[in-house]
Amino acid sequence: MFCIKCGHELEEGAEFCGQCGTKIVYKDKVLNGEQADVNQKYVNQADAVQTVQESEGKKIIPVILAAAAVLTVVLIAIVCISLNNGSAENETSSETRQADDQVADAEIEKDPDITDDQNNSEEESDDHIHNWIPATCTEPKTCSECGASEGEAQGHNFMDATCTEPKICSACGLAEGEPLGHLMNGNVCERCGKYIFDDVSVGNVIFFGSYEQDGNPSNGAEVLVWKVLAKENDKMLVITEKVIDRVDYDSGLDYTTWEDSEIRDWCNDAFYRQAFSEAERSQILEVNNSNPDASGYEWNWHGKDGVNTRDKVFCLSYEEYESYLLTDDDRAGYPSVYAVNNGVSVERNSQCCWWLRSPGIREKEKMIVVCNNNEIKVYSNYPDGSHNNGVRPAMWISL
Repeated sequence: MFCIKCGHELEEGAEFCGQCGTKIVYKDKVLNGEQADVNQKYVNQADAVQTVQESEGKKIIPVILAAAAVLTVVLIAIVCISLNNGSAENETSSETRQADDQVADAEIEKDPDITDDQNNSEEESDDHIHNWIPATCTEPKTCSECGASEGEAQGHNFMDATCTEPKICSACGLAEGEPLGHLMNGNVCERCGKYIFDDVSVGNVIFFGSYEQDGNPSNGAEVLVWKVLAKENDKMLVITEKVIDRVDYDSGLDYTTWEDSEIRDWCNDAFYRQAFSEAERSQILEVNNSNPDASGYEWNWHGKDGVNTRDKVFCLSYEEYESYLLTDDDRAGYPSVYAVNNGVSVERNSQCCWWLRSPGIREKEKMIVVCNNNEIKVYSNYPDGSHNNGVRPAMWISL
């Protein structure tokens, strides 16, 4: 129950309002005719209380609305400030990025080697100084620093295939295809002109080159017969089976070693050009020949040391004679008719002496020779023509 004047909550049975002092009238105390007035008054009092309450409520609503409006304004202001700050930050970030880009551009201009790995733009590529590696058969020219390429690969420059080799690029060495193989006509390939040997076992004979031997030049030169002395990988050492001509070791009276001898000139020039075709000469190998003194000989000879030489055709050394000619038949020098006609002296058993290239006993003596019955002799300097010794050329041939 509330006071009808101030709306204060009343204590039970109170006659006056403890807040405003208004007298309180209770309806159960009114009798008969007063009841309606009391009731009406009580109702009026209740309506008054409700009116006061509604009035108070109406007073609060504007306050709430005003507070909500203020709060809304504050929120709008905060949002606006945030947006302004974000825009400012974006502008600042954009300006910062632009400044960074300008700095990067300035660095690129100062150093042309700086490149952008992410963008690799053509603009920066134009500023880069390339270190070009020349183009190859399969690759265009390429920058060793950045990997850029320019132009086209050169392509292969193939040389024609041969009998023994496929076609090969002269620039990079790439081989392609197969060798053509030999086109044989007898023992000679018609395609390359090379002499193909049937059996090159040590002790066998081969036929290679030609030289006058029967004393009848009108029927042309005869095929030379060679004995195989050694075989190493793709080459073989051979010596003529017969003494094929008479040749002076040297016609001068001064002491001469193999290096400066006339017989060496004959072997590597006159005989080499006369006896072999161009194709055959291509198979004759130039080798390094050692020419030591004669201290290792059986009689302890002490001749003058010789200088090492490069030869295609040569006379055997004493060491080679001992190493390769193991039988009396191999060492025997049987002259051709042409050699005899040219002045080679035939001794007993139809043999003759033939030259080695090793030095003799003393400085005034020539090189040693192999005579009949495999006797080793040494000749002194005599006038030209006093030694009627022959020659058995030797050489290394490629297979």
